[in-house]
Amino acid sequence: MWKIGYRRIYLLGSMLLLAMLAGCQDSMVRPTAPVAKAAIHATPYLPDSGGMPIGSFVLKGSSVVVHRDPSAAAIGVGRLFGGVGTAIALGSADSNAKNTAPAVNGLASIDLPLLATNLLKEKGEQNELGQYLSYESQPKNTPRYEVGSYLFVQVAEEDKVQISVITRVSKLDRQGNEGWVGQYIRHIPRLYRVSDFHPDVMDVKRLENSVGAAMQLAFNVMVADLNGELGQAVEPNIKVSSPNVLWLSYGDWTGSFVGRLESSYNIVRSNCTSGDPACFGLHIFDFNQARIQKFSVGG
Repeated sequence: MWKIGYRRIYLLGSMLLLAMLAGCQDSMVRPTAPVAKAAIHATPYLPDSGGMPIGSFVLKGSSVVVHRDPSAAAIGVGRLFGGVGTAIALGSADSNAKNTAPAVNGLASIDLPLLATNLLKEKGEQNELGQYLSYESQPKNTPRYEVGSYLFVQVAEEDKVQISVITRVSKLDRQGNEGWVGQYIRHIPRLYRVSDFHPDVMDVKRLENSVGAAMQLAFNVMVADLNGELGQAVEPNIKVSSPNVLWLSYGDWTGSFVGRLESSYNIVRSNCTSGDPACFGLHIFDFNQARIQKFSVGG
């Protein structure tokens, strides 16, 4: 049991480091906690639409990705007509995401870098969190971690909307070259509707509070990870499924169970590769938000 500020992470494994998936390589081991304090900075992160899953559209100049799943009809066409049908289904998903994007444009008004900066400032004031990390401003020519968050907005059929806050962390050397990359993902459990984001009814402050709370959870896990406090997976082979969470609507994915945050959240590492940037990393679920099942490899 490790205390992180006023939150507790309950971990049942040993103190071995976790393997994480990284940017340009198949896998990299998460850096060990540094001997000297490593600087950590909050920076804006603008996702690249070319690197996002099929059916995604990035709001221009923002940190908001809109993802629209293929319709049931398009999926049916894909199955019926094979390769040609699949192309139609994927094209439909891309087009639907682009057409939906203006409806949720108001999310771009949330200042994610400012939220992240404030969270780092809060953590800098909690001395017990500073064992290996420095939250003070540091010159750019020093080795450092850079943290940037973005919103992945899933729009499903019947105009249901689910927001995931994805915090991306990269380790940079003195020259600014990126090495290890990790992600910490919190799925906001509430389901919205497209109409909730209409300028006349959108409650920006309430949405900002929800996003800030999700980012706070992700930062707690991130700090524990960068401080070398996360242990080896408690259960290395699990399947995760949920009808209401992004990437899980049409089935499940495999991963490992890492531990529990406070008494309300499960921390799960996905087996998604770094080629699926909106999926790989550590996911934070409410206990009742996703179904987690142990399975035997090859069984």
